Amino acid sequence: MAVPGSGEISISKIAKEFIHDDYNNSSSPPSEISLQKLSTHAADGTFDATNLESPSHPDGNASHGMSEFYSYDHDYVPIPCNKAMDVVLVIDYTGSMTDEFNTSNSGLKAQVTNITNKVVERSGGDYRLAMVIVDAINGSNTNQLTYSTSSTYSGLPSANKHQQQIVSGRNVHSTAIVKFANANNTDFAAKLNLLAASDNNNGNMTIGSGQSTIGWEVALNQILSNNFAGTFRSNVNRMIIFVTDTNPEGTSSSGFNGAEETTLMGSLSNTAVANNTSISIIGPIGNNNSSDGTTSTHTIYNGYANNTGGLTNFATPLNSTGITTFIQNICNTVEANFATVSTSNATSVTSSGFTMNGSISSQGGSTVTSRGFVRAISNNNLFIGSFGVTNTTVGSGTGNFTSSVTGLPSGNSYYYKAYATNSTGTSYGESKLVTTSSVTYTTRYVDGPHAKNFFACYQTPTDIIKFTGIFQNGTTVYDNNLNLITAAGWYNGPVTSSGASTTNVFYINSSGVVSNITLGLC
Repeated sequence: MAVPGSGEISISKIAKEFIHDDYNNSSSPPSEISLQKLSTHAADGTFDATNLESPSHPDGNASHGMSEFYSYDHDYVPIPCNKAMDVVLVIDYTGSMTDEFNTSNSGLKAQVTNITNKVVERSGGDYRLAMVIVDAINGSNTNQLTYSTSSTYSGLPSANKHQQQIVSGRNVHSTAIVKFANANNTDFAAKLNLLAASDNNNGNMTIGSGQSTIGWEVALNQILSNNFAGTFRSNVNRMIIFVTDTNPEGTSSSGFNGAEETTLMGSLSNTAVANNTSISIIGPIGNNNSSDGTTSTHTIYNGYANNTGGLTNFATPLNSTGITTFIQNICNTVEANFATVSTSNATSVTSSGFTMNGSISSQGGSTVTSRGFVRAISNNNLFIGSFGVTNTTVGSGTGNFTSSVTGLPSGNSYYYKAYATNSTGTSYGESKLVTTSSVTYTTRYVDGPHAKNFFACYQTPTDIIKFTGIFQNGTTVYDNNLNLITAAGWYNGPVTSSGASTTNVFYINSSGVVSNITLGLC
């Protein structure tokens, strides 16, 4: 479990978290522990709590500060972007964001589109997107929402709408415009295009009237704890990206209160770490001091990002290049110690199979102990252990590797990915789509097999044979389910589909190939 993001913290409790996976365990820790030992990655095997993959892991600096352990989790396991990604975009939809939407070339819609395109690219096509907008209204009547008459908003189920009072007369309203769905970038883009319109006609949504600070943590808590954007998948890279231009507001007070925000940042980032979810904040955000003078806007937002493995970007104005680099950096940071894997197009494609091809150019931070391919009829959840996925291992180490697939039906499509596993975890190459060749079979009915010269001619046929081209020596024959007829022996026929007989008999060997045709024995 993760160390709490703020509040009481001690050497004893950190040691208990490392030993017992329980920050509040009642046992006594070893007497030899020290803050230095707890915060230093010890190559000699001495007491060491450091998981270098965990966000906010102790950095081993000489100061060995207690604050190094806030939100640290020694059980954290990184998940590369190229395995699969679930990403939520939380968009500040108050009036102050109007200018961000209206800048056509570098505005919010263009920037968010760059983010989603990068998600599609880095996930290898296995991704799910969600979009949540956050607005503030005075009172609880949702008719005050400027977009309440939009068919896009009014058509949403009640579960997609959440309202929470933070102080008397002020409510934060969150709306899940798009919930998680497989490979849904097209739908996401269509809904994004409806935002910040001049009217509410044809599904358009005018921007909210809320101003100043925004209680985005209300939506963040709903996403992390109540599946407000849909349920995150297990074992995939998870991101929450908040787009705003202003200070946080909290969940129980109006305005930017530093003490409240520090506590919220600790608890919410701690929940995110426990769920392997990074939090990132982007937008032209000034660095303002809190009303109580205890912290600043950038300090709080950087705290969320640093604790959870996310990033911040406060550039003014936002630009497309910066946003794509932003996502790229998150994935690169997470994937640094994973092996570098690529998937190549299939070769030797036939009506019944193909050869999968992959390559490992770098083993990452440790030796590749296993490599191979995952294959399924869907690109969603295409990783080891998922339902309906076939895993084929092909040795270990770096370099090129292949695996042949046989016995498949003709004209069927499959997705596959190469993968590599080292001590950090399993990384994946991009997915490839391959379709087995379509074959037009000639169908004939046959009877058999029989011992030669001991069969009855002109009897009712009982089996079905399928073959391509001309029926002759060397023809491969199949039954009605396209399985090879491997019961070696002499067969009567083939005959016409109407059931009329011929005087042909033929021998099929155990490989399903005609090796002898004899005429006129009946």
